[in-house]
Amino acid sequence: LAFVRAQLLWNIYRMDPEWMLQLMERYGPLDWRLVQPHGLYWVTCGIHVCNSIALADINSLNTDRIVMNCLKALTWSGRLAYRENPRDADAPSIASAADWRFVESTQAEYLRIINAITETTQEPFKDNTLKAGHINYLVAAAAMLYAGQRRTEAAEYYQWIKDNYEPAGDEWNMKLEDFIVYRLNREGAPIPSVARNQLQASLVAAYLALSRDDSASYRSSMRYARRVYDVYQESAAKRNKLPPMGMLKAGVLCDLLVEPRILGYNVPLLGRVKVYARLYSLEPKLQVIIYDTIARPLKAQCRLEGLDFDKAFPMPAGLDEYRALRRRRLAPAKP
Repeated sequence: LAFVRAQLLWNIYRMDPEWMLQLMERYGPLDWRLVQPHGLYWVTCGIHVCNSIALADINSLNTDRIVMNCLKALTWSGRLAYRENPRDADAPSIASAADWRFVESTQAEYLRIINAITETTQEPFKDNTLKAGHINYLVAAAAMLYAGQRRTEAAEYYQWIKDNYEPAGDEWNMKLEDFIVYRLNREGAPIPSVARNQLQASLVAAYLALSRDDSASYRSSMRYARRVYDVYQESAAKRNKLPPMGMLKAGVLCDLLVEPRILGYNVPLLGRVKVYARLYSLEPKLQVIIYDTIARPLKAQCRLEGLDFDKAFPMPAGLDEYRALRRRRLAPAKP
């Protein structure tokens, strides 16, 4: 099978499997269904073939900018979830999510490029020409890591910025969470996509914690999600307001319970059973809201794994009343 795959890569796609492997060993778990890994491949392999330069020795600013843009894009959208659509084969469900696994390699690439630049210009590291973009990237990466419960790493990057760039401003004396929330709404112009990403990451982290019986992480992530939501809603223009928090939670829960790969995670069915069970004591209203959405697909999954759906995902109390309320709300208005 490996031989056949190699032949397809060579003869159909004109790509070198060995070079692809080197890129993955250097930068991280590249998903070759995405465009960014191909950008990395062709810009580096092209120089390698034309000039007989090894991957570690490629050093060109224009090339470096392409490599950096690819790595930064992989940080924000490097997880691809692809789900077939039996009703329409030409319209599969495709979703991308941030991938913290590329933060370290992107930081390493930044340092390699900046060190090469400062050796030529003889300027101090903290005054290098890539300073602003580097700081902005690390701040956004720290926010992503913090929301995803990788808070030690987030704190390390936050401290690295302060140690190496010595930025000015009172915000750099804040605690990390206060700093991240402040940056979300800096200058009174909150960005909806950033707020949504922070909320989704923290909500996913909260419900994943339930699958591990980690109540402390659940509460911490939920508290942070609520803080981000409240701060954003207070400053956002009416047209940019987010849906109610309950709707956001329900959307994340439905994806996580039915098809966690959409969110970039592989959660076994028994782990999802545990999440649903914990909702009974923590957020019983959410059980009612999501039940009809998750029931049909989860029945099929339980059947395949030999589980009793009604025991694994019992019907929540108050479901009949909720269904009646929805029917009334959705009924056409009388003339």
